[in-house]
Amino acid sequence: MEHLHVLNGDSTAVSFGGTGLPGRRAVWREALCEDRVAWHADPLAVLRERSSFFPDYERQVLAEWEVIAAHRGPVVLWFEFDLFCQINLLFLVSYLPDENPVFLICPGDHPEIPNFHGLGECNARQLAALYVTRIHLTEADRQAARLLWKAYTSPNPEALAAVRDTGPFVHFPAAISLHLQRFPSVTTGLNRIETFFLEQLLRKPAGLSTLLPAFWRAYPGFGFGDTQLKETLNDLVQYGLLANNGGDYSLAPDGHAVWAGSSDYVSRWTGSRWLGGCELASGQPVPRWNPAENTISRPPLQ
Repeated sequence: MEHLHVLNGDSTAVSFGGTGLPGRRAVWREALCEDRVAWHADPLAVLRERSSFFPDYERQVLAEWEVIAAHRGPVVLWFEFDLFCQINLLFLVSYLPDENPVFLICPGDHPEIPNFHGLGECNARQLAALYVTRIHLTEADRQAARLLWKAYTSPNPEALAAVRDTGPFVHFPAAISLHLQRFPSVTTGLNRIETFFLEQLLRKPAGLSTLLPAFWRAYPGFGFGDTQLKETLNDLVQYGLLANNGGDYSLAPDGHAVWAGSSDYVSRWTGSRWLGGCELASGQPVPRWNPAENTISRPPLQ
């Protein structure tokens, strides 16, 4: 039976063409770690709700899903260890047709690549060699993924924090931890990423060419690219914590106040933010991340 290789992005796809591995290819470009993701029994319902998430969604995502959903035969999932990839992986494992054997390739490191960040760094020979490391996912493994996906899309992040058994998805505990750190902290209202940028700018102003590589070195496990990190910086500017002076970011007086704990960042929000299935609405008590324990707590209703 013909194999279908589902690749985690276009960077991997470029090298994969030279592997000589037989079978068809599909490229998964969604970013299910971003914005609202609701649980539905029908995967198309999940995706259609997100069709305005980025341009050309029909071609970039829905057309690829049609290829994946229509395939009958073995499916090989090529994904990375970071939060970005792990959430996409859970979606695919949860919704692939039951009759398809599913295999997973998800390395956390590579003997030939120091400071390994993912499959996109591998050449064709290295990707071909990884094929023999594939893991066959059992029905119990796939059921574990479905439970994890339901927890991620739940309005209650406590459900995800309570997960203990992640089956063969050995990188998911670290991904869960990083996901919880995206919630506002109990002390300042800043999440882990926002805290990192303010901490960097306490020292001196800096531009994107300094801030983004520093973040990637410190937190490769998020797997976020320029787009997500620039949006975070733009929000910090919009809400008055940072100033942007010709591309150099600096800490504004309100940023110093939030950093010191005398002002709460969440109180400045307008509108809503979504993390998986959990809405963080301005003016309402929101789940908070406790950095000391890396747990989620929910303040009582006012």
